[in-house]
Amino acid sequence: MVSTFQEAIDLWPAPAPVVLAEDIGTTVERVRKWRQRNSVPGEWFQPIAQAATRRQILLSVDDLARIAANGGARADGHAEPLDALNGEG
Repeated sequence: MVSTFQEAIDLWPAPAPVVLAEDIGTTVERVRKWRQRNSVPGEWFQPIAQAATRRQILLSVDDLARIAANGGARADGHAEPLDALNGEG
């Protein structure tokens, strides 16, 4: 299971940003920025999940929403718990 948007993007065949951009009908630069920022706007979750299904990549809208809800990743690549991000942990 992926825990970051970077990992999700990297599920696509190389060069992942190019292939994903073609699959969802956006620019390579946009996908590269998403990967760099480890952030994907919610309106792109459905097109990405549909493209994943077409390529038999196991990635759903729920997976993308979970990554977004976790708010990012630590240096070790694991998602930060929400309470730690809110200063409660």
